[in-house]
Amino acid sequence: MSAPLAIGQRNTLTITKRVGFGVFLDGGDRGEILLPTPFIPAGADIGDEVEVFVSLDDEDRLLATTRYPRAMVGEFAALKVVEVNDIGTFLDNGLGKDLLLPYGERKRELKAGQFAMVHVGLDKHSDRMVASMRLDRWLDKTPATYTAGQEVSGLVAARTDLGMKIIIDNAHWGLVHHDRIFTRLRIGNRLRLWVLKNDGNGNVDLTPQAPGPAGHQQLADRILAALEASQGVLPLGDKSEPEAISEAFGASKANFKRAIGHLKREGKVTLAPTETRLVK
Repeated sequence: MSAPLAIGQRNTLTITKRVGFGVFLDGGDRGEILLPTPFIPAGADIGDEVEVFVSLDDEDRLLATTRYPRAMVGEFAALKVVEVNDIGTFLDNGLGKDLLLPYGERKRELKAGQFAMVHVGLDKHSDRMVASMRLDRWLDKTPATYTAGQEVSGLVAARTDLGMKIIIDNAHWGLVHHDRIFTRLRIGNRLRLWVLKNDGNGNVDLTPQAPGPAGHQQLADRILAALEASQGVLPLGDKSEPEAISEAFGASKANFKRAIGHLKREGKVTLAPTETRLVK
């Protein structure tokens, strides 16, 4: 094993021994780690490397699996509350064992069935995965270096008066202003976004629409696909309400008209006040 073992994360480990209930993996200075039979990749044998998720079982033994949680150590996610008791709040992280959110890491009261936006970390005393709602503590404090037009990965983390707060690349805060939102964004949604502006002081403005010609072409392709799927007619045209266009394509009326104009110039569609037709 070359890299140090990362508990709560992906690891590439070598199979060292086969037993009746699984195989053992080389955990370096952490010793052998069991990968139970149901999770052994087809055809894997002694000497082969396998990619696994490693965590502690109920008896504090290291255990490997090829199943992955909704959020690993160092990641953020909106997780469903399974139970609240005297110990803390327990969250469904996609594995059989629920994730503890200690009372000291909560920012509001929670009930079973609700969702909590959390960071997943590792308790330094027990090596167990734990959750925290204190998101700012785990984000990068250095100014973001994103540039206008750059594509990023985003997680919708909170709703504010200005718009939707986004965690960018598990590292920084960003914001999609309300006037840039043309489709419903839910807390916990993961999506591709583009940087509109970064002032270098922690304010990163984002948009769900690809900027410039690439975004217009992307929308034009979606309109063509929708026309082909609906016998060549869409009930949207030059005079359609912006809300109807937003609901259908998650785009502004202005961007819709630009995309339609592009398709018209290519001779692919005709446009009427309340409909668009595919030229056959």
